[in-house]
Amino acid sequence: MLECRKDLVSEAAELVRRAIESYFASKCRRMLSMVGITGQREVAVEFYGFYRSYAPSENFPRFTHAYSYLEECAPSTLEELLHGGRVEGAGEERRLVISVRALESICRELEEG
Repeated sequence: MLECRKDLVSEAAELVRRAIESYFASKCRRMLSMVGITGQREVAVEFYGFYRSYAPSENFPRFTHAYSYLEECAPSTLEELLHGGRVEGAGEERRLVISVRALESICRELEEG
């Protein structure tokens, strides 16, 4: 049984938030441009993109460790971090699917700082 500690939930949430924000900060304009051309209603982001943007900690050396900890210990916090998106797939094949409206909101928040 996993021990859910408030300090570790906070740490994991911050690490996941930073990875997601870092990924979108570098990809927002391009993604918005692409969905504008294709008319997509949703965007899928492979977790691999978040792995590359992830800054490890001693407690959570990989993005999947922090993500899984939140999935188990703080699902409502994780839901907020995913901006209303859903996760599809399993293991290394997971992807975040979010609406274009959510993507636009994320990008606007990142631009406003």
